Amino acid sequence: MSNSKDSNSGIAALLEEVIQRMTAETLDDSLEKLRFFFPETLLLGALDLIDRDSVIVYNTPWGRPQYEVLGSTATYAVFPGLPSGGGHTLAYCTCPAYAYSVLLSETQLMVRTALMVYGGN
Repeated sequence: MSNSKDSNSGIAALLEEVIQRMTAETLDDSLEKLRFFFPETLLLGALDLIDRDSVIVYNTPWGRPQYEVLGSTATYAVFPGLPSGGGHTLAYCTCPAYAYSVLLSETQLMVRTALMVYGGN
């Protein structure tokens, strides 16, 4: 019997695959697949951030984009592609929701600010 860490690692690998295959042409299909991983409120929140142009993208000299998300009370940095404990490269966000939901309670794989970075590309 596998433990929850192994299960989360497998789910993270599937999520990473869905995100990597997401393009403008496959957006509707990708959103349907993302519903498996995230509650509707998180997906709608990420889409709302995209619609409101709440992301600032900085092109760095070393070739990796830097993202800032304009939240309702603060601006947060999102770092896509950082390796997680399971070896997957989803995203890290400096927002309090990420610290609680992803790191402390491990109830989510990602928060809307981090998901928005992938959806907005």
